[in-house]
Amino acid sequence: MKKYSIEMEVRDNELDSQGIVNNANYMIYLSHARHKHINEIGVNFDEYARDQQKLILLSCNMKFINSLTANDKFIVTSSISAAEQPNQWVYKQSIMRLSDNKYIIKASFNSTCLNGVATGDEEKLYIPEIISQIIGD
Repeated sequence: MKKYSIEMEVRDNELDSQGIVNNANYMIYLSHARHKHINEIGVNFDEYARDQQKLILLSCNMKFINSLTANDKFIVTSSISAAEQPNQWVYKQSIMRLSDNKYIIKASFNSTCLNGVATGDEEKLYIPEIISQIIGD
């Protein structure tokens, strides 16, 4: 499953004093979609953590285009693709308001997996096999 989407709705506690969604909540929406996406393809964060494999973000780039307001319904999309750097993959994501199909945010997140098991002085970055299959690495 290279692409994933989830529908969500703005909750009152996510609004700032201007009546728009506080910027930190967009990161939460995007994170929720990434976690659901990767879980759908068979990657379980808890199992990885027990095996001392850390799924981590290395960088993000977000472009804010419009704002969400109270009770807006929206879709968060996530797709996984190869990154330019070795041992990394990219989540390309967007948030789109359903009432008018306007983009709210477009973002990309570089990610990797860190083997935290002591095998010497270095921890190893890698792409889990299940993700390699999806991106065709």
